[in-house]
Amino acid sequence: MHTFASPLLHARRNFADRTALVCGDKRFTYAEMADRCSRLAGALYAMGLQPGDRVAVLSANSHQNVEAWAGLPAAGLVVVPLNTRHAEPELLYALEDSGAKVLLTDRDPGALAGVVDRVVSMPEDYEALLAQGDEATLGAHIDEDTLAGLFYTGGTTGASKGVMLSHRGIIANSLHWLALVNHQPDDRFMVMAPLFHAAGSLQVIPMIWTGGSQVMLPVFDPAAALDMIEAEQITMTLGVPTMLAAIAEEQHDRPRRTETLRAIGHGGSPIATGIIRRFHAGLPTAEMIEIYGATELSPLATGLRHEETLVDDPRATSCGQAFPGVDVRVCTKPANPSGPANPSGPANPSGPADPSGPANPSEPASAGEPAVECAPGTVGEVVVRGPTVMQGYWNKPEQTAEVIVDGAYWTGDLGYMDEAGYLFLVDRSKDMIVSGGENVYSTEVEEVLYQHPAVLEAAVFGVPDDKWGEAVQAVVVPREGEPEPTPEALIAFCRERIGGYKVPKAIELRHEPLPKSGPGKVLKRELRAPYWEGRERQVG
Repeated sequence: MHTFASPLLHARRNFADRTALVCGDKRFTYAEMADRCSRLAGALYAMGLQPGDRVAVLSANSHQNVEAWAGLPAAGLVVVPLNTRHAEPELLYALEDSGAKVLLTDRDPGALAGVVDRVVSMPEDYEALLAQGDEATLGAHIDEDTLAGLFYTGGTTGASKGVMLSHRGIIANSLHWLALVNHQPDDRFMVMAPLFHAAGSLQVIPMIWTGGSQVMLPVFDPAAALDMIEAEQITMTLGVPTMLAAIAEEQHDRPRRTETLRAIGHGGSPIATGIIRRFHAGLPTAEMIEIYGATELSPLATGLRHEETLVDDPRATSCGQAFPGVDVRVCTKPANPSGPANPSGPANPSGPADPSGPANPSEPASAGEPAVECAPGTVGEVVVRGPTVMQGYWNKPEQTAEVIVDGAYWTGDLGYMDEAGYLFLVDRSKDMIVSGGENVYSTEVEEVLYQHPAVLEAAVFGVPDDKWGEAVQAVVVPREGEPEPTPEALIAFCRERIGGYKVPKAIELRHEPLPKSGPGKVLKRELRAPYWEGRERQVG
């Protein structure tokens, strides 16, 4: 049985004197890290917390953040990483929904202090707690099925869900990652993606298990990242495509010595082949690895290694093959169980058989009605099964049942596989936009727009963006009898209520009803179509 305690105890036994964490001028060995993790949990238990209580973390990347992320679950508590880009109402929702007892933060908590029992400021209060000397036993109160973390997908509306990830799921994900990317004890991993993302923290457990060093970049900046690669002899890192693009431009303009960098992973959104070429030209020693998954998958499902060698290969636009230990398929629910199993037509290995997808790919098969696996080249919904699938959404059994059927997670992403199992995404069946690696649920933004008294109808969707992959676009029908709002006023209205990355970059005002289906559902595909015309896939 493996839990979060397993890698920490292993590292303390086998790598006690190796450097575990580097944060500014501070360096901690694995013996020191394990001791600090134990004392952090012990101090929280001394406050009166019980096993299973939730502890929220709102912080830039730091050694304290990693200690909380790895150490609290190892001692039986549940970590709740909070998105530092969220607006206060979104953070309040996550704290209230999770029932977090304590907030660890490196900033003024403001109104957040009113919904937790205790705020621990970092580093002052945090270090004072560790100095008290209370210790917790790593490995107590937990097994593989114990809840390890709650990762919130959204903000203030029904779209926001706490993804329940178990020890089993995150540990399995770590082993799957290690099977694909062979970490070495001398690896030095630059933590530049934010740790509040499941993907941004995916290296925490693998690096502890293999005895490498994690070097903190508090906030991403391409110049600072390159300086750190050179100064700290970084061997690995991970980010989103916009980070890679920015690093490539900085390296071409003001080159640093980066020959120690052997691998860089990226995910969150598809990457343009132009960015791959540009990055490889500037940092030629780094293998480029694309990863695909979801928070609900702890978070990885597929990977594509040596992407820099595939820029002239059709598979350069794929997400790669399933990780060892993960079952990834493309499926559809039968439109008519007694009719043909493949309503999309014959397979077409050279591309998707029907870009519009099967009859209803977004609706998971109901219990007792098995999903139909699509033939190679046929579009369906990406379905993932394995130990990394989440336990469910916190306190949301109905929404959990919508996406987990017979233990498999229906991702809402539409795609197809080729004969060798390479996955290609073509669209999303759920109303989600991925901008700069951040998930934006369109219903969440629409809910805010509908709060404006002058908005009669609103539709939000993603449009192509050269920098961010996708940008948030809105179409609004003003309400008669109210002063007509300007797009700028609506954008400002949204900015007060949701994180900046969710705010529409542009809003189009229309004075005719939005297009709708027979049952009255807004046809977002018709609104999106002009923006994506001429593109092979409808994700950016």
